[in-house]
Amino acid sequence: MNDMPVNGPIHRIDQRLRGADGGVYIPQVSIEQQSDGACCAWLEFAAETGEALLLTSMESTQPDSAAVVAWARGLNTSDLQEALHEALTPFSISGAS
Repeated sequence: MNDMPVNGPIHRIDQRLRGADGGVYIPQVSIEQQSDGACCAWLEFAAETGEALLLTSMESTQPDSAAVVAWARGLNTSDLQEALHEALTPFSISGAS
C-alpha cells in the first residue's frame, strides 16, 4: 500500500468552457491530501491553447480522494462556469499599499 500523500490533478472533466475573455478552457480537479487523509480540492482550468492554467481557491474538503472524485462528478456546467469566472477575475487585498 502506498502511504504517500496524493497531490495534484485527480479528475479531468470532459467539458470545454468559454470564459469571459473569449478563451476556451478544460476543467480538472486537483487535490492536496492532508496528513489525516482528508483532501482539499480546487478547480484548475487549462487554456485550450496551452498558454494558461487558471486556479480557483479551495472548493471542497472531502475525507479522501475517492470522495473528491464523487464530488467532482456532481459538478454541473453552471458550477464550472461560476468557478471559471472566479478564476478569471483578478482579486485585490483590501488595505494593501
